[in-house]
Amino acid sequence: MKRVFLTACILPLVGCSSLRLFPKKPKVTFSPEIADLKLQGRASMQSVSSGTVINNPRISLGTSLNLSDRDNAYGGHLSYGDGFAGFGFRFIQFDETAVKTTGTVEDNFGALRPGDRVRSKFRWKNYAVDYLVNLYETKKWIPKTYLRFGAGVSIQHNEAAVEAVSQFTPHQQTISFQDDLGIPMLLLRAEGEYRPIKIRLNIALSHGDFGGFNGDFLDLRLSGQYKIQKGISAYAGFWHYNFPGEGSKDGLGFDFSSSIEGFFGGIRFDI
Repeated sequence: MKRVFLTACILPLVGCSSLRLFPKKPKVTFSPEIADLKLQGRASMQSVSSGTVINNPRISLGTSLNLSDRDNAYGGHLSYGDGFAGFGFRFIQFDETAVKTTGTVEDNFGALRPGDRVRSKFRWKNYAVDYLVNLYETKKWIPKTYLRFGAGVSIQHNEAAVEAVSQFTPHQQTISFQDDLGIPMLLLRAEGEYRPIKIRLNIALSHGDFGGFNGDFLDLRLSGQYKIQKGISAYAGFWHYNFPGEGSKDGLGFDFSSSIEGFFGGIRFDI
């Protein structure tokens, strides 16, 4: 039902005869990207006591599971359009591993017990396919200055995995979760340009149950771009990605109320 709702939000855009569904002179752009990200939030997982499954309160991903360090993420963008509207594909992978510090588990978390000192690994992969229509663009009210507004749809696929190992007891816990067939998200974009500088706000949002992810989703990116020369630009900005995860491992349910945020940058090449 929620997928139908999101589709209904997009159909009026593509059905409007006054809109250009695709840019006049499309081009291919490629942007390798690096980010400095941090996972934050809380999680819970059921445990077994005397043969009975027990629901446990949420614990901190940072202080309990030691997933509080900043680490690098790597990925890139490939698009076909005019640099604002058109089709786009994004991939990024974020690995967080804290090897010099440990966290202290606050409460039962699967096989982990209160007081366990753990070291953890977290991996997140994000794939996104976008389609955006340019809804409005200002004329040259001021020389070299433009404002653009667009809307479309983003289909995103997420995969996440956590491995937590106690350093002084035989306890360890691994979990993984991913969406079923992708998460459809309403995509909104606003851009201001005063050549050679661009400022862009990109927001994708959704709500629903998509298998291993269930709840409210927000993908927010605010960035600035500077044109170095014809066909080459550098950009940097802030990224916040909110994803609620859930699932089960060995018959024990778990849920994540988490987000990833940090800074990113890259080089854009017009091919």
